[in-house]
Amino acid sequence: MNADLVEFYRELLDADGGQTLRPVDPLFLHLIILGASDFFVSADPVITPLLPADTDKDDLTARFNTFLVDVLLNGLKPR
Repeated sequence: MNADLVEFYRELLDADGGQTLRPVDPLFLHLIILGASDFFVSADPVITPLLPADTDKDDLTARFNTFLVDVLLNGLKPR
């Protein structure tokens, strides 16, 4: 399954041809997505105390996913 995802990222990057995405190692791209996603779930005991008591976890997860995609595609520098 992981090898298929690395190949998916390779094909995605190749299909873009450097037009909108910079060249990156598809393995590293997979690892950063996997690592960030896994940490968000496994670090719940660390994250939960940082949140207001009425935080909707489904909404938080959706906002994190949106943020992760944005940071991966746009970085932190303003464009």
